[in-house]
Amino acid sequence: MIVGYKYIGMRAIVLARRDFRENDQVITVYTTERGKLDLVARGIKKIIAKNSAHLEPFSFVDIDITIGKEADYVTKVHPVDFFVPIRSDLNKSLMSQYLLSLVSKLLNVGEEDKRIFDLLISWFRFVNSTEFSGVILLDAFVMQFFALLGFQPALEACVVCDRSYKSMMKADIKGKHKPGFYFSGGGLVCEDCKLQKRSIGEQIIDCGLREVSDMQMLLQADWRTVVEFAMEDSTYQKLHKLVYEFVVYHSEKEIGDWEFRF
Repeated sequence: MIVGYKYIGMRAIVLARRDFRENDQVITVYTTERGKLDLVARGIKKIIAKNSAHLEPFSFVDIDITIGKEADYVTKVHPVDFFVPIRSDLNKSLMSQYLLSLVSKLLNVGEEDKRIFDLLISWFRFVNSTEFSGVILLDAFVMQFFALLGFQPALEACVVCDRSYKSMMKADIKGKHKPGFYFSGGGLVCEDCKLQKRSIGEQIIDCGLREVSDMQMLLQADWRTVVEFAMEDSTYQKLHKLVYEFVVYHSEKEIGDWEFRF
């Protein structure tokens, strides 16, 4: 990029901020045009700093950026949405902080994907507007986020032999066979393929077709449908275990289990 070049009114959501030098901070944002960026905000720790309040994590802002030799700089901030209802709800606030930490950890600087930006904004806008604060909203975000990263599980048929979901469902209902989730294979496996792969040391966990169906819902449904989806706690725990182990397998970074944090 050309030193001194300016971006005016770039849409961004603040992921994190950390101290840098005596009065400055590095603000990590995700933008529509340039993806994740680390930007220096000069003098932001001073009491009179006018931009400080607008650069809190999960603030939705328009920012002006100036390209420097060694760093890019925030020069102006215009607030779009501060998501006040989220900040006044402890559970929502904790979920939001975890979500931003996960996104920041897994994305590289400069990799732009407008779909990820849109996913972030849609999640925050919905959580901001609903009274519901269940962790299943975080499960749904994580699954849809990982799908955008290229890790969408194959759930319509066995990933080894192509046996259909419907065929496996019939066997599962009769109690004869229990399918599995094959991590390195990227999705669902039938009973026969599960046993075969396990015999050679592949990592596969047992899962009922209810969990598979619920996982599909997390991937495809909008946030309101996720909230309205009836599910007993025992059923949710099985679903969450599947989601979490899927995410851990496909992540190169250490990811803590978010279900135990809220």
